Amino acid sequence: MEERINVLNKIKETIKLCRKFKVKIIFASFASDFYGLRNSYDMISFLITLGMEPGEARKSLTNILEIEKMNKEKKSGELVREGVRIIKKLG
Repeated sequence: MEERINVLNKIKETIKLCRKFKVKIIFASFASDFYGLRNSYDMISFLITLGMEPGEARKSLTNILEIEKMNKEKKSGELVREGVRIIKKLG
């Protein structure tokens, strides 16, 4: 029981640090089977109880999609840096 309390307190501290330094937060269940999956509303409620704002909690579940999209663009060679894309190659 005490181990769970320590883990939850560390998550709370991490959320505060991410908010302070403006780091994107990604939250996932890492379920190994169908029965371990959780509804997104349940996960958002859990994050709110840990101290996140509702919009911040929703964003933490969708940040992974943005990062995945950006990584695909980097691999394809379209994205030079964040905000800089190659539109058309000449020659």
